[in-house]
Amino acid sequence: MTWQALFRAGGSFGARFNLVSAVPTAFLAGFVIALAWSGAPGTEPSWQHLLRTARNLTLGEAVLLVLLVLFASLFGQPLQRPLVRLLEGYWAERPGLPVVLWRAARHCQYRRFVQLERIASPKADQEPRPTGVDRAYLHHLRRNGQDDAEAAWFIKEWKAVGEERAFRAAGWKRSRFPRPERLLPTALGNALRAAEDSAAQRYGLDTVTMWPALHAVLAPQVREAVDDQRDQLDFAARLCAVLVLCALVAVCLLWGYWLDLGVLTGLALGAARVAYRAAVLAAEGYGVMIRMAFDLQRFDLLTALHLPLPDDSAEEWEANRLLTARLTLDPQLLLRYRHPAG
Repeated sequence: MTWQALFRAGGSFGARFNLVSAVPTAFLAGFVIALAWSGAPGTEPSWQHLLRTARNLTLGEAVLLVLLVLFASLFGQPLQRPLVRLLEGYWAERPGLPVVLWRAARHCQYRRFVQLERIASPKADQEPRPTGVDRAYLHHLRRNGQDDAEAAWFIKEWKAVGEERAFRAAGWKRSRFPRPERLLPTALGNALRAAEDSAAQRYGLDTVTMWPALHAVLAPQVREAVDDQRDQLDFAARLCAVLVLCALVAVCLLWGYWLDLGVLTGLALGAARVAYRAAVLAAEGYGVMIRMAFDLQRFDLLTALHLPLPDDSAEEWEANRLLTARLTLDPQLLLRYRHPAG
């Protein structure tokens, strides 16, 4: 096989590989190399030492560094799924980890769920609560009693604001949290599990079981939109892990130089938090794309499986429940197929 054929064979996953694996790995390698070239460990890091070492870099050394980054990216590619599951909160499955840590993190997520539920479903007699200048102004109107119409208009506007806030909270609860009994200890895990619980279950299917099959029959434009959201999720998750590793490397190489250590560690951990929030937002978008895929092309999946198309939603629900049971619970269940003519 020639080099040109080898590159053509790898072109189908080139864009995802570059975004998800190569770029974060190159960032981590550049961070470690920059610290080493600046004099750490052993001496105080300096920009002059870093620039002087970079100028003395030969072409062979540069090619060697590029090859090392490439091989590190290739070896790290299979670790993407375990990394995402770790950020989802499935680390509680590992033996030896304290269960109390998992319970504490899950309790924090449950409190956020309850808070959103309280905002999304306010009590009928609950009045809006203005704050700051608006509260002082409302108190002034009620105390003087000089303009009841203006006070009534003010309260009406605040009720409208409360209704809009409740509507947004209801949407956030649907997209960010599953049912309370299925909560995970991280925001990323709950966002992905919310998609699992709502995408295909609305039609009597199991999302985790049917999603790989549906992804295979998606239209090109739908698959492109879904894969784009998944790439954004994986890139943000990988970048979050890389930034945490950068903070650990800074602690190891800059121990004793407290100013440089504090600045670099703070920047790395702050950027890691931003990357994690980006991963959560990408997970919400990924869930929207999965729901859209089931809405638009679930009948294409039935056609690909040679199953008859239902006439109404009730028949669809029963047929989908039978199909899910056939694939997950009882392989002896009988299905009626409909093959294309000819």
